[in-house]
Amino acid sequence: MKQFVTLIRREFWEHRSLWIAPLAVAALLLIGVAFSGVTTGGLKIDIDDQSFNFADKIENVTPTQRSKMFGVFIALVGVPILFTMVVVVFFYLADALYSERKDRSILFWKSMPVSDGATVWSKVVTALAVVPAYVWLVGMLTVTLAFLIGSVRVSGTPLEKLVSWDTGIWLKVQGVALANMLVASLWYAPIAGYVLAVSAWARRSVFMWLLLPPLLLTWLERIIFSTNRIATFLLHRFAGFFQALGDDASTVRRGAASAQARVQQIGDRLDAIGASELLTRAELWLGVLVAIGLVLVAIRLRRYRDDT
Repeated sequence: MKQFVTLIRREFWEHRSLWIAPLAVAALLLIGVAFSGVTTGGLKIDIDDQSFNFADKIENVTPTQRSKMFGVFIALVGVPILFTMVVVVFFYLADALYSERKDRSILFWKSMPVSDGATVWSKVVTALAVVPAYVWLVGMLTVTLAFLIGSVRVSGTPLEKLVSWDTGIWLKVQGVALANMLVASLWYAPIAGYVLAVSAWARRSVFMWLLLPPLLLTWLERIIFSTNRIATFLLHRFAGFFQALGDDASTVRRGAASAQARVQQIGDRLDAIGASELLTRAELWLGVLVAIGLVLVAIRLRRYRDDT
């Protein structure tokens, strides 16, 4: 176990963007909140192609609605950090097994009493578990600081009436975010396994080999069978998580015009966000099995594919 933890620490030593990039984005978000002009122009939100300014009739917003607005705020602040994590993890997996052959550091690591299996699995756990957990902690701290900074910024303005800390909502949002990260890791595990396998196989131009097979298969299917099943499958695999995330939220009523109704509508959509329904689908668990198979392929490639 100690050896495996050391391998994970190695990943953060060698790929510093895994922990630096989320921190950098978090810092930019806090600076943005600190120097934003929200106190002068009000808070404007667009829903269903209709603009709504909460500075209007804000005195009618109830404490419950303020709590919902608090939940919306902390949920939205964490989105850029999550997007950064997705980008960083993708490039990390693409480079993880290719770079060690390119710079010949694999010779050093193979001389150590560490198996290929432990090395590859440490990269999988880092990408799908450790980094998401780290980003969740960074996001949790960031949204809390952002709220405190925002509270000071709107103090003495009409928007001050919208500022209301709610520990229950804070805990709920953090719990939903953590649960969604877990589901997302399982859903995208086969994609991570594919990227890692290509990283172990490609002698050069990893990104070309990542894109070429799916594009070629899609093109051949279109030419030979005049169908788009492969493209549809790939699109579903990439977007399926976000579709599940918004399924329930899309059922929220439309057409609300008053301040109270708009706040309630936004809060209801926040309450509906969740992808736990994917855990009941066979396609998620079949994808996990495919991911395990691809990781085993990556292990075998690392063991026997020696470009040095």
